[in-house]
Amino acid sequence: MQDSNRELTQPKRKHWIDLLRGFCMVAILLDHTEIYYTDDNIIGYNYYVANVLVVFFFLSGYLFYRETPFSLRHKLTYIARYLLLPYFLFTTFIAIPKAFAHDVDISDTLLSIVTGQASWFVAALIVAEIVFSTVLWACKGKTWGYQYSPLQPR
Repeated sequence: MQDSNRELTQPKRKHWIDLLRGFCMVAILLDHTEIYYTDDNIIGYNYYVANVLVVFFFLSGYLFYRETPFSLRHKLTYIARYLLLPYFLFTTFIAIPKAFAHDVDISDTLLSIVTGQASWFVAALIVAEIVFSTVLWACKGKTWGYQYSPLQPR
């Protein structure tokens, strides 16, 4: 019963988005693996990594749109719950053992998490979504520029 209710309330997933996300993840994994094993990029960074990152941002913007009316409060709650909280939990979970293993000062590690440097891509995505949400909220129902109306005198 619960699965049938879920099908009614949530739109069907777009298969091509999941495939594109998976491809991008494999490309980033390849880049990180190259650097880990060879200390350098075998395939040039600008050949694919920059494009893959742009695709991630594009998909975030594409998936931003909903049929329901836009609510800044709901969007900020969503960002906090599904981006910000996992960022803090995951980077802390990974960074603390890593700091002990590499004999790094724990306060520097925690500072890098708080400032968004522990996972710069997720931090940049959070900032981009907040800025885009704020712009959408500020521009709601407004037009940019003069609109000529034949009923108004010139």
